[in-house]
Amino acid sequence: MNFSVDNSKNRNINLSEEKSKKEQIYEFLKQEIISNHLKPGTVLVERQICATKNISRTPVREAIQQLVAEGLVTNLNNKGSIVSNITYENIACVYDVREYMEGLAARLCAQRISDSGTKELRGYFLKMEGFLKEKNKAGLSDTDGNFHGCIIKNSRNDVLISIWSNLQNQVQRITRLLEKDTDAYENAHILHRELLEAIERRDPNSAEYFMREHIRNSKVYQLKLFAPNIMDSTL
Repeated sequence: MNFSVDNSKNRNINLSEEKSKKEQIYEFLKQEIISNHLKPGTVLVERQICATKNISRTPVREAIQQLVAEGLVTNLNNKGSIVSNITYENIACVYDVREYMEGLAARLCAQRISDSGTKELRGYFLKMEGFLKEKNKAGLSDTDGNFHGCIIKNSRNDVLISIWSNLQNQVQRITRLLEKDTDAYENAHILHRELLEAIERRDPNSAEYFMREHIRNSKVYQLKLFAPNIMDSTL
């Protein structure tokens, strides 16, 4: 499968003056990969991307190398680049790292968050409750990301925030490939409540515990969706 662009979907890159051409083509390709419009195994042909987007080869090459560094694209030893495959092992590794990273973020957040930060976090939680009642999966997915992002932001650790941002690209790609049902969100919402309350009472130990439990549960759920036969044999 080769790179192609469906112009009917209105996903064309906007070469504005605010961002460099490399940043723009990077954002475009990243969103195409995360949304699974560019599926695993798709060959990224530089000259084809250049022709489609009317852009020179250097920014395209630089954008692809950034995506390689983030694990979304794989180099094929002078044979070009392809969108990275999603494997059982890859999902497990991403969620193992996510558990420790977001557990630390929850601990730091409970210690450092402001009153306005807790108000923002509770706002996302209440939005998720509303979307659960409506069984609105799109709203749940977006607000769940905002809830976790708010915790990361309020950890006030710039290194953690930067690393999490790159890892989040892979998390989004996995979760969009493996569509959840609303029951999964309902189960997660129980731990979201415990996590929120731990942060509100400034309890770092409980906040880390509930976050790590939540990510472990998410890992099991995603792996079971991806490879139910393997998961059934390990339970």
